[in-house]
Amino acid sequence: MKKYFLLFISLVGIASFISCTKSNDSNSGGNNSGGGINKPSLETSAASNILINSAQSGGNITSDGGAAITARGVCYDTSPNPTTSFSLKTNDGIGTGIFPSIITGLLPNTTYYVRAYAKNSNGLSYGTQISFTTKNAPITPNINIGDTAYGGIIIELDYAKQHGIVVAPSDQSRSTAWNPNSGSDASYHPTITGAIFAGEGSGGTNTDKIIAVLGNGNNAASICRNYRGGGFSDWYLPSINELELIYLNNNVVGGIQGATIYWSSTESTQNGTTFAWGQNLNDGMQYQDVYEYSKYCVRAVRKF
Repeated sequence: MKKYFLLFISLVGIASFISCTKSNDSNSGGNNSGGGINKPSLETSAASNILINSAQSGGNITSDGGAAITARGVCYDTSPNPTTSFSLKTNDGIGTGIFPSIITGLLPNTTYYVRAYAKNSNGLSYGTQISFTTKNAPITPNINIGDTAYGGIIIELDYAKQHGIVVAPSDQSRSTAWNPNSGSDASYHPTITGAIFAGEGSGGTNTDKIIAVLGNGNNAASICRNYRGGGFSDWYLPSINELELIYLNNNVVGGIQGATIYWSSTESTQNGTTFAWGQNLNDGMQYQDVYEYSKYCVRAVRKF
């Protein structure tokens, strides 16, 4: 009987040892598989720069969990709780810290849900969910070249019909000097204003430069600046390229004087002497050596 009792005690002891060994093995990693490595910790950045089809977010990885961050970005969807497996995502490099993320290809006037994500060798983590709504797409105005709008006649439109250039419906003057103080044929002494820009949309800058030097008086630039057609106060003397736009659309502009020159706001230097550009809006001929004291026609334009 004693022998059976000792055998029983021995078997109990062996079973207890095996049980303890298995228990210790299962708890060696706990929730930290991989020898103490945790998943990353991170936050999702608030949305900013929200436009019609894009926005910016990002994240801040505050801990790599003990292993290198091998992927990071944001995932986004029109349904809550987006994931990298079933939603769209960005890929924004590796490492910890703050990272920006540009989200593109979005639909207008749509709510999106976003979560930052980060991955290391132990797995994938997500930041807190945020949401934002993209802006409405602008309604394309029903306007065209030649229409009367924004105080004048449209002579230039961008693709979306949101911006362009209009010309005043009639001349502001038919006998005004570019610079009335520049002398005469016998004594020509122009004043350099720095109004050298020729491109579309640059006439306003030229006009400001001319008035800054010549003053707001009886000159072509001032007459345009003081025009208040349509209740607008941002009219200006067109650059030479903007005069060309008037010429190209003179069939819808109307009131163009024949066999005469219209002033541009663009200066020209020929053989060391300063002149101003002008154009005949009837035949399209441009002149780069017009004496500034000459009295010609003036037609204002403005951008919208």
